[in-house]
Amino acid sequence: MPNLIHSLDAASLALVVDLYFQGNNSKINNFFAIHDCFAVTANNVVNLITNIKLVYIKIYSEDNYLLKFDEGIINSIKLQFGKNAFNDKNKTIKVNGVEINYPNVNNLISGKIKANNIWNSTYTIN
Repeated sequence: MPNLIHSLDAASLALVVDLYFQGNNSKINNFFAIHDCFAVTANNVVNLITNIKLVYIKIYSEDNYLLKFDEGIINSIKLQFGKNAFNDKNKTIKVNGVEINYPNVNNLISGKIKANNIWNSTYTIN
């Protein structure tokens, strides 16, 4: 899980930087970032917040990334431990006699964040 969060933070940073400099016509601006923290000069704060919201909408309000990630994890389990290690019907992993219930990605998607909630948020992080 920490690797997933780290990867999503890194993707957010890359997309925010890209949008920020596209919107400023590639002028040199003071832009500072460390992992998931951003800083700009006061006259660029509104632009930065807008870009962060657009990036979060793209990443977190679409089901596609979760479904692909879930599929990748399942395929990785099958590749590492054999096709019989993962039971597609009851979503369990069985390795070395130990059986583990695999979480259903659809339970996460049903509670997904709506883009409108992100866009209308007063704060970038709620």
